[in-house]
Amino acid sequence: MEPHTFISVSALYGLPLTVSYMDHSQMNCSESFSLKLTLRLMPSQEQEALEAFKDAQEMHMYAVWALPPTHVLPRIKTVMEGLRAEFGGPEIEPHITVLGSMLRTEEDTIQQFKDACNIITRFECNVDLIETSRFFYQCVSLIIDPIGDLWGEIGRFVRIFEHTFPCCPHLSLLYGYLTDEEKKRAKEKVTTIDEGFASLSFDVTRFVLCKMNIQDKSQHSWEKILAIDLQP
Repeated sequence: MEPHTFISVSALYGLPLTVSYMDHSQMNCSESFSLKLTLRLMPSQEQEALEAFKDAQEMHMYAVWALPPTHVLPRIKTVMEGLRAEFGGPEIEPHITVLGSMLRTEEDTIQQFKDACNIITRFECNVDLIETSRFFYQCVSLIIDPIGDLWGEIGRFVRIFEHTFPCCPHLSLLYGYLTDEEKKRAKEKVTTIDEGFASLSFDVTRFVLCKMNIQDKSQHSWEKILAIDLQP
């Protein structure tokens, strides 16, 4: 038997191991032989592959939210509570989704978030319409008018991340799955609760970076990594 044999062990990410066979027959041992496994020195390409695997293991999903100012939160929350009372769904922290589902390392994401917040200024948001959707997170939403400052500032922000899936700026009022009839009632309920809600306008002054937990649709376990106040 050869004293050293190289094998490929898929359980260890496809990286080769050294298997040393030691003959103990001359050592009065009860076992005829034993195996000793040791990692052999890996070439640079294999080391890079292992490092890449480690990096991938540390990647997470991230989202960026724009937060409405405190003076409009009572109006938004009142509408949310009214919808939730009739149609159910989790409690939502009011926010405008800017970017979502970004798979990155935390270090890179934080740096890009800081860089992006550095080049944009506070901007005005005007509600364009109330919309419903078949998607859980956009069941009932305020669609933000993309014309003017918002589109320019968010466009500059998104380019820093080189993200290929920018979100249509929206503020979700209800999460869930509703029938067409329920969606119609929900839209009507919004303006019943707050007649001027469809023409809401406010300035965005703060962005938040969140670590997503895609298993938690309530978003209650999502971790806020960093919040930054935008320049005037």
